[in-house]
Amino acid sequence: MPSFMAKMAPREQLILIAVVALGALAAIVFLLLKPQVDRANELKVEQVLVEDQIAEANNALRQAQSIKKRAKENRIRLSQLREAIPENDQIPALIVDLPQLAEDSGVVLGSFTPSAVAAGDSSIPFQMSVTGTFFDVLDFLYRMQNFPRYLRVSRVAVEKLDGGDGATGENMLRVNVDATSYYGAPVEEVAATGGAADE
Repeated sequence: MPSFMAKMAPREQLILIAVVALGALAAIVFLLLKPQVDRANELKVEQVLVEDQIAEANNALRQAQSIKKRAKENRIRLSQLREAIPENDQIPALIVDLPQLAEDSGVVLGSFTPSAVAAGDSSIPFQMSVTGTFFDVLDFLYRMQNFPRYLRVSRVAVEKLDGGDGATGENMLRVNVDATSYYGAPVEEVAATGGAADE
């Protein structure tokens, strides 16, 4: 026992020993815990970095999904435009589809006359004449306005006919339509002339 402790009372010796022991224990605990505290701090920093990376990945995923959605919408729109303005005149299809449209509307087709396509031109003027009741004619014009192929209606002449529908007694109308279909022209050029069909 050190000489200075020999001069101390037993109680004081016990207190000193306890203080020294506690100090040593604290030093040991600090040495043991310090690496763990440092590791915890490192893990917190790593957690922040990982969270930032996840946020960036989520943003990139949302952008990719948005691009994918727009690409799908653009493909659908392109398909619609190709149907609206085909690469060639497709007059046979026009001769079949427009009379079918008249039949689906309930009107009677009087005539359908496409004009000859001029060399170097990309438009097909045509005339149609149909007969039907007011609501059938209205349905016909509506269907014509929403026809998948681009049609520019330049004139609509309506004539009331004498007599009426024998079945319903409704007045009959004759409608003469002048319109133009397009093919092979840039979409922007044709769209500048009007909507899908002029009202």
